[in-house]
Amino acid sequence: MTPLADAALTAGSTSTPAAFSITGTGALHFTVTSSDPAVIPARIVTAGATGVSISPADCGTTTLTCSLVITPAYGGTVDLTLSVLDGARRSASATMHLSVSGDPPPPQPPPPVQLPPSEATIPAHGGGGGVLQWWAIGVLALLSARRQAAGHRGQRARPRHRDAGLEAEL
Repeated sequence: MTPLADAALTAGSTSTPAAFSITGTGALHFTVTSSDPAVIPARIVTAGATGVSISPADCGTTTLTCSLVITPAYGGTVDLTLSVLDGARRSASATMHLSVSGDPPPPQPPPPVQLPPSEATIPAHGGGGGVLQWWAIGVLALLSARRQAAGHRGQRARPRHRDAGLEAEL
């Protein structure tokens, strides 16, 4: 694989085609790596999409002189490596340094806070998920017991009658 020249690009714009030549046995397979995938994604894409495109479509099968076109998403500096693997499992690669003008990628959101298991299972302030503290369960049990006791004191025993040898409650 011939070397790739360093370049200066503009975010959101497509670069001019960079020619390179390759040789190998059988069909050739390309991969790309990027030191900053937010600026230039590490993927081979169709022309015009953010990332790296290789043309013509038969590059590596019948054509050994190809072009590389880069479309960066954001500004920044990137080392981009194009690698090729042939049918005999021989590989070659070329790296280029790119300076991309434009807005930098937006900052990544902070990772979610991971609570220790003891705090994650029982929220300290209710949490609206139906979790009750032990003291609340005790108060509810005491109120329920008092209500049941008061209900039993107010009831009178019902008389029982016999009808055809069977007891029935009225």
